[in-house]
Amino acid sequence: MIKENLRRLLKNASKIFNYSSNLETKEILYFQAFLNLLPEKHDFYPFGGSANSSLLYFLGRFLKEFRGLNIVELGMGQTTMLLNIFVDNQANHFSIDDNEFWIDSVKSKLINPDQSQLIFRNLTEVEVSKNKTLFYQDFESIFENKIVDLVIVDGPKGTKKFSRCGILPFLVKRFSDQDDMLVIFDDTHRKPELETFHLLIKMLKNENHWNDQYKIKYINAMKSQACLIKGKKFLSANYY
Repeated sequence: MIKENLRRLLKNASKIFNYSSNLETKEILYFQAFLNLLPEKHDFYPFGGSANSSLLYFLGRFLKEFRGLNIVELGMGQTTMLLNIFVDNQANHFSIDDNEFWIDSVKSKLINPDQSQLIFRNLTEVEVSKNKTLFYQDFESIFENKIVDLVIVDGPKGTKKFSRCGILPFLVKRFSDQDDMLVIFDDTHRKPELETFHLLIKMLKNENHWNDQYKIKYINAMKSQACLIKGKKFLSANYY
């Protein structure tokens, strides 16, 4: 009995090790592919603990392929710097955060600081599907009368349940009103962020907005992302 339990323990440990090793390998491969997307001369050197290689690679490919984008980014950091490198290809880049000190810090690192709109918003309590959470005050007024092509959800600070779900009413409305849009949720290796992504899909289905125009994409390396793509315009992103 002891030998059998030990065998099972070793087998499970081996699976965990192999899975972790596979993610590390994917992280390295994504990073090498990402470097090939950057301009020959650049000053962008991502560091650990922030956006990981799979997210940077996905965004890099998207920014290289499409032009005239209106991009909304929740939370600032490495992705803000990457988006700013390709800002000439964008119509608008709005980045929102609730920490004024952090906004100033990120802005000081931008290559084109005047071409990205870094916006401060206080947090206010909202309720989404019976879940109380904090979200950016007067968020929707920033984008009034503007098409939104890409939304990156990496803020505000995560919570223990349905993390960052304050963005969902905005996304449901935009997905229902627009023919083409893409949203990417970062940190979906964590259950609360993945819960929110699944809740978005549920809300779209409950309101009869769901159809075959939607594609779901999951990306996995040392961190994970989940994407929802609507329409033909950005369909190629499903195959990155």
